[in-house]
Parts: sequence; C-alpha cells; structure tokens
Amino acid sequence: MISGFAQLSIVGVQSPAGPATIEGGSDATLWVVGSHLQLSNLTLDGGSSGVVCRDFSVCNFANNTFENATGLGVWLDNADGTFNGDVIQNNLNSGLTLSASRARLGQLTVTGTSAGPNNQGDGIDVQAGSTITADQLTVTGNQGAGISLIGNAHLINQFWVGPMTVSNNANGGVWVTENSSADLGGATVINNTGAAGVVITGNSEAAFWSGGTFTGNSAGDVFCGPLNGVAASPQSASIGVTNCPNTYQ
Repeated sequence: MISGFAQLSIVGVQSPAGPATIEGGSDATLWVVGSHLQLSNLTLDGGSSGVVCRDFSVCNFANNTFENATGLGVWLDNADGTFNGDVIQNNLNSGLTLSASRARLGQLTVTGTSAGPNNQGDGIDVQAGSTITADQLTVTGNQGAGISLIGNAHLINQFWVGPMTVSNNANGGVWVTENSSADLGGATVINNTGAAGVVITGNSEAAFWSGGTFTGNSAGDVFCGPLNGVAASPQSASIGVTNCPNTYQ
C-alpha cells in the first residue's frame, strides 16, 4: 500500500528482458491511499486490480500497461487521475472504473475486457457523479459496453485534442443513463453489437453539436429510450439509424 505520500514517482526502466513489470497477487497490484503518485513506463500484470487509487489521491499515469487483473483493471474511487499513452487490456469485469472521481484520458486505449462475476466486461464504467474528459481515447473489443455512464456521470469529448473512437464492443458503444450526460461531438462510434452505438435513457442527454460519426452499429446507431432520453442536435452528426427527433434546430 502507498499511503500518505505528498509526491511519489515510480518509473520503470526497459531492460533487455523487456519492460519493467510488477506482478500482482490476490490483492490489488498497487493500492494508493491519500497520496500523489506518478507512475510511468511499467506493466502491471494480474492482481485483483492493477491499481486502486482512492481517498483523495491524485494518480498520474503515463505509458503504462495494465493487464490481466481479475477484478478491475484500474479503479479510481474518490480520486483524480490522468492517463497519457497508457493501455488497459485483457482485464476481467471492467477495464477502467470511476466512482466519485475525475479523470483526463489522453492517448488511452481500453480493450479486451471480459465479463466476470461483477460486471459484463465494460471497457470504461463511470459511476456516482464521476466525470471523464477524453483528449484522445480508443475503446474497442470489450465484451460489455464500450463506455457506461450511470448515476449522474459525465463524459466530455475534447475532439480538437485527439480522436475518440468507440468500436466493436459487444454490448453497445456508449450508454448514458440515470441522470448522466455525454458531449459526444466529434466522436466516432461504429460497429458495436448487442445494443445501439449510443443509448440514452433515464433522464439523460447526449449532445452532438460538433458532429461525429455514428454508423454501422447492429442495434441502431443512436437510441433515445422511453425514460426521457434526449439527443441534443443529432442532426449535426452523421447518424445512420436513430429514433431520436431533431432538437435545438
């Protein structure tokens, strides 16, 4: 456990044998509590979670790989995080989970999440008032949803920084539910199966003011559910199949 550090940096050094790797056991590979951590150039392999960052911690990640965790790949719980060039892959239950937290996602890839006893295998789960800001984000090939926003959760896509692509996930692309919101302008949400590319329901809203591409999803491309799901300006984007009316014309 890392606890009470005002500033701690852990930097991996490449060796002839490969990248620096921390092997996990039955608990989280790294548990960060009440600390500021910079973690760079490491592979965290296994563990119940790759990293748990919680209790007002600030965790800054750069060029790491978080893989093969049996619980959650990375979990931010009442914490702040940044990602820059990281890969979260082949974890069980959920790749990246936020509860009461904030994260900026730069050049982040989340892929290969499998269903487990506690989750259907979502790439990113954003819960309990959390917010993610996507500066450059790829979420692809997960067994559940690509991104799930639930419980006053929020997504902001800063498409002018870098592209956001959500594709080939097995239970829809982006779910916006339970008083949540998503600014999806400029995003690409394509070729997801099992549910629509974007599902909006439960007093939630997704905005498309800045365009984007939402096509080729097997169960429709943008779906407004019966419980006050609202799409803001869907006519601004390239959308294949939708039941959402044009709004804010």
